[in-house]
Amino acid sequence: MSDPSAHHVRADDESRGPVAWYKPQQDETLYDTGKCVDRFSSCQRFVGNGECKEEMHKAWMKAKCRKSCGFCEVNCWDTKYGCCPDGKSAADGPLKAGCGVKLCIDLRDCGKVKDECDSVSLAPLRKAWLRTNCAYTCRMCKAASPKGDCESRQPLYGCCWNGDEATGRNGQGCIPCEDTYKRACKLFADCASPFYMRRRFVDQHCPRTCGRCGECADKQKTSKCEEWERQNLCTSSAGWKDYMAENCAKTCHFC
Repeated sequence: MSDPSAHHVRADDESRGPVAWYKPQQDETLYDTGKCVDRFSSCQRFVGNGECKEEMHKAWMKAKCRKSCGFCEVNCWDTKYGCCPDGKSAADGPLKAGCGVKLCIDLRDCGKVKDECDSVSLAPLRKAWLRTNCAYTCRMCKAASPKGDCESRQPLYGCCWNGDEATGRNGQGCIPCEDTYKRACKLFADCASPFYMRRRFVDQHCPRTCGRCGECADKQKTSKCEEWERQNLCTSSAGWKDYMAENCAKTCHFC
């Protein structure tokens, strides 16, 4: 009878990376359901080579690179307080607590309280309320890029504008970055809406109008753009919005 050790790499031997393979029934033993962390120093290199999706290597990647591969996502519907408006992120408490910062959105109409955002004399409880309910308006968060999850996986051929993985070089396999509803897209006053469903609509259906197609950058110095944003020029109706969209697209979350 042959020695099994001659055909299998031990679970604690990381020298050969995911070339180590295991019998299917061993998956559950190897898959640590604790903290969402990587347990191997070179996970990003293997993720970039597509090993997360390689069937014969998946067990090893689950055991050692679960964070980089996205194997430890929790179903938010099974959590105590349910889901945030995106249907993916888990709320931290009642009334969607924590969702504002996670998704960088407002949970209330915050236009009337935006002057309180920068107040240095604000009571701690009021500041906590603003962080929970007006995270976007009070600039207590950064809106995530549609490509964020894809870029964290570092796929071999990079990411498409909408967060899908490209299947070949130079954007092969990516859908064209065009507006779905050209007339409707022109009617939106604010591509960087503080409300989740409106922002999701423009991300999906108005990428060309709202600058979602290419690299996001400020043409002016970022420090200047941030100063202007604090003056609410990103959403100004006095002729500033077009200028800000052209020169401060990143700071104003127009892309």
